[in-house]
Amino acid sequence: MLLAIFIDNLERLTGLGLGPLAAVLLLFLLALAAVISGGFLFFWKQLGHAWQKRDEERAKWTSDIETRLKSSEGKHQECETDRDKLRVQIASVQGELDRMKRCHRKDCPMRLPG
Repeated sequence: MLLAIFIDNLERLTGLGLGPLAAVLLLFLLALAAVISGGFLFFWKQLGHAWQKRDEERAKWTSDIETRLKSSEGKHQECETDRDKLRVQIASVQGELDRMKRCHRKDCPMRLPG
């Protein structure tokens, strides 16, 4: 039914000449271009929103990582300070042990076997 109406209208347009047919074809192409460009703009905006959301998430992740890194650096510095203190303590204890082992008297109460 619709196809018959379309063919009838097409025959009437061709009967009038190529001018009206070209005008209808041009209008159809313009409408098609408008629909395609509208769809393109819609998807471009959606993609822009997706990119913006992704950038916001990346900025949040980056700030979280920087915060954890600063916290980790602080803990690392504390560990290094504690390690240095322990090295000093070990060196002093080692010096005392060496001194006790080298006591020149055999009956020295501070003398350690070894």
